Amino acid sequence: MAEVETKTIKVDDGNESFFIDSYLRFGWKLISSQDVVNKETKSHKYKIDDRVVTDYYTTDDSYVKLVLQRSLTLNNLDGIRKAEEEFWKGYQLKSERISFFPSKGMWIFIGVVVLFGSLYPSPTKFLFYLAVVGLLLLRHYFMYLPKSKRANLGDAMMVSALQDVDSITKD
Repeated sequence: MAEVETKTIKVDDGNESFFIDSYLRFGWKLISSQDVVNKETKSHKYKIDDRVVTDYYTTDDSYVKLVLQRSLTLNNLDGIRKAEEEFWKGYQLKSERISFFPSKGMWIFIGVVVLFGSLYPSPTKFLFYLAVVGLLLLRHYFMYLPKSKRANLGDAMMVSALQDVDSITKD
């Protein structure tokens, strides 16, 4: 019997082909792919005036279960494993990317500041608008840029790992 290693992973429906293609690059073979759908209906009761109202909602925990297998007799398996580890570290860094646009809370804050600023004479308005712009710039500098740099580093790590594994498997 051939020596093999087996791995089972859970992925989102939309990312299934990315994960399959990525694992194939590192010598894995897809053994099975199974859509798993877990839908659960829950209820929440609360009181309005003298009535009890029940809200029903459904939670959807759907994913794809992938079973992968790789031979332990692959040429240069240690190099392939190293490249694979670097690739997934890069993927993790890349997935931490933050949206450039402000969050819902920031939009509420901007709305309150703009509304409050419109109630006062012009010099005060200018200061409020300046404060909003300043806060957005600070958010961009301290939150978006560092995460964007880490995401770019993750991209570079992934590309480097794929180049490494391509050069290893060519030999």
